[in-house]
Amino acid sequence: MGVRNRMFVFTLIVTGLVSGTACSEDSADQAGDSASEAVVPGPDAGEVAGIDVPPVPGTFRFAILSDTHIIDEFYEGPEGSVLDTASIFGTTANLVAARDALAALPDRPDFVLVAGDVFHNYPSTDPAFYDTHVTRIDRAADLFRTFPMPVHPAWGNHDHDEPSIPRALTQSLIREKFGVELYSSFDHEGWTVLLLDTQLGGTQTPGSPVYDSSLGSLGAEQLHWVASELARGRPTVVVLHYPLFLMAEQEDGEPGLPALLRQHADTVRMVFSGHLHMWIEDTASGVPHLVMSSTRYDPDAYAVVEADGASGEVRLLNRDCFTWLGFDTQPWDAVNGCVAAR
Repeated sequence: MGVRNRMFVFTLIVTGLVSGTACSEDSADQAGDSASEAVVPGPDAGEVAGIDVPPVPGTFRFAILSDTHIIDEFYEGPEGSVLDTASIFGTTANLVAARDALAALPDRPDFVLVAGDVFHNYPSTDPAFYDTHVTRIDRAADLFRTFPMPVHPAWGNHDHDEPSIPRALTQSLIREKFGVELYSSFDHEGWTVLLLDTQLGGTQTPGSPVYDSSLGSLGAEQLHWVASELARGRPTVVVLHYPLFLMAEQEDGEPGLPALLRQHADTVRMVFSGHLHMWIEDTASGVPHLVMSSTRYDPDAYAVVEADGASGEVRLLNRDCFTWLGFDTQPWDAVNGCVAAR
């Protein structure tokens, strides 16, 4: 699928965006306050004698943000536009502001998800550089640890920065600095959250016959892992960087992620992605799918989400604060709703 065809699909999608998929306003939850670390929990009470018996799903609140693009003192610009160049220098302050706003909510989210592009490229190709300097990778990881709830990141194209940086180095640094794997899952209140890496398949591998950096893919190993996770039958939230309409429909002759999620549409309750830096409600992918704005441009660009165990819905509590097809977001107050921008 060429770039022109994908942009045509994108145009079709965004023409009917502001119709809802599985989102409305409501509230209720309580908070956690542990350090941020994306890990796969061990067996819970629902796993008996090796058989995964899904527990009754609970109701809880979480938050999600995307494209934080943290930089360091070694950053060298400019970016591709005046706005991008100006915004990159405020990314740390914006993430701190988003953290403080989420921490101040009366019903604090249980955890925070991040839909990729956590930091903005790499300052060096020398592995030893990262042993002797505090870089944007360290800064992003340290910032996540200051959140009063766990932070679970997915990874994007700027977190890998191929082909500028060898894949082996980027993967090693992500694992070392954040203490996580490139893709992972965790269970919470009877739900499952999948954190995917859209940069590991053939479309993102230089030299591959299907190489196309504008198109995300998972690779066979990750795809099979996703299939096994979805087969558990738990209500599932999926987080990835590239939107579903920019993901490969097939990988190595097998159905790609979009088709796989459609096959499990009864359990996939919401997909969150980033990359495009604007609010888009994708109604054409066969599963509820929200493309996130970016805290790079607006510290209020986060979603406060309620997973409802009784109905199985995933509701965006601050949905009315989003500027559809734009990055602007109004601040949200749990009592008064959207309020005037700061």
